[in-house]
Amino acid sequence: ISLLARKMEIDIAIDLKGYTRNCRPNIFAEGCAPIQVSYLGYPGTMAADYMDYLIADRTLIPRKKTHHYSEKIVYMPNSYQVNVSKRSISETSLLRHELGLPNTGFVFCCFNNNYKITPSTFTGWMRVLTAIDDGVLWLFENNNNTTKNLKKEAMKFGINEDRLVFATHMPVEEHLNRIKQADLFIDTLPYNAHTTTSDALRMGLPVLTCMGNSFASRVAASLLNAINLPELIT
Repeated sequence: ISLLARKMEIDIAIDLKGYTRNCRPNIFAEGCAPIQVSYLGYPGTMAADYMDYLIADRTLIPRKKTHHYSEKIVYMPNSYQVNVSKRSISETSLLRHELGLPNTGFVFCCFNNNYKITPSTFTGWMRVLTAIDDGVLWLFENNNNTTKNLKKEAMKFGINEDRLVFATHMPVEEHLNRIKQADLFIDTLPYNAHTTTSDALRMGLPVLTCMGNSFASRVAASLLNAINLPELIT
């Protein structure tokens, strides 16, 4: 592929995977274009001399943090994350109880992958549920073991396991529709919601995030700043 790219005289090659599943950094390591750029898929530096630029924004990488990156930083004017203007969204009318949620009370949600939930983040969530008697936490269900473990941990804080509700996988257009049943999206740290933040904001669901020091922990803040909602960043 690298040889073919050079033969075709491609000027700029953009890597959308970085060090993530199904990535192919060897194509860039072999040099497939005079200018090689890392973007979107991997939230951090490639730390590789063959990658010339990294596309970001000033929330993600403040000027004073650029020395942590091997690439030169290309700053987008608002948020680095591109989004399509229109998405297919189911128009089916949903009621909370159809999703396993109580008909009344406050619904906190986090549809991040469960591996982003650290002990400190979960402890914070349990403190919130302790303070709000009619609140429930709506999470994405990755697998049965994770569901059992999170419910078990909740009970250690005196939180009834029924107050953790798990959303099963469904087609994207249906998932976007059900997001509207939540009241507040609460983010994870140190790995934020990325596309998940965009999905929530698209559906009018406010996202409360805690901004960290790394690229991955500042993506939700980037998106909130882009739509002028800095008050949701802590």
